[in-house]
Amino acid sequence: MRLVGASCFYIQAPFIMEAAFAGLIGGTTVRRTHRVHARHRRSSGFRVNPSPTRRPRLPFQQENRLRNPEGALLAQLVRQQRVNAHVEYHSFALQESHDGDLPVPFPDDYEQDVFLNGFPGRLDFYSGGHTHTATVIVEVWDGPPLAQEASAWDEQGEAEFESASGEVAVWSGSVGRTETFALGSPGPWHVRAYCVGRAEAAALSEGEGTGHDVERYLVQFWPAT
Repeated sequence: MRLVGASCFYIQAPFIMEAAFAGLIGGTTVRRTHRVHARHRRSSGFRVNPSPTRRPRLPFQQENRLRNPEGALLAQLVRQQRVNAHVEYHSFALQESHDGDLPVPFPDDYEQDVFLNGFPGRLDFYSGGHTHTATVIVEVWDGPPLAQEASAWDEQGEAEFESASGEVAVWSGSVGRTETFALGSPGPWHVRAYCVGRAEAAALSEGEGTGHDVERYLVQFWPAT
């Protein structure tokens, strides 16, 4: 009778018999029997809750920015926008959006053959082509951006710009005001401009007369204070 009972017990709980045959003794028996139970529950379809994994808490990092070799933080790009500039007589301008109080609004006193010419609240550009539509990429930075590789551009220049509204409009001689973009805040700004495709724009003007996206500009703004 005891043998039958023991056989039934073995059939019902093989994991305990497995632990017994493994020669488990003392405190080791409890731990190893627990592992045998766990294997049996997994094979039987029971879900075994894994031990929770504790992840170390990282200190809060307010800034994750690159630094130059001297250890100073590099400037970050705040916003970027692409606008079209309708060039006529080689000229277009970026001008303060609230232009009613400008002492010299575009195109007054425009100078030929000056790539970038700054006026109060106004930036004049001299294009390589007579009549076409140039692409202008405007970037606003929180500090001085790294200079572009000079060999990649045909022209480059720097100027100062004062904005009363924090918004700038693109101007053409005959079309007038077209698109606008935001600087983010009024005040004084440094400006750096690059241009490529000037020879192509000049050749296009001599041939077909018009074109689009042949001459391209990169104009970067960052706060002067």
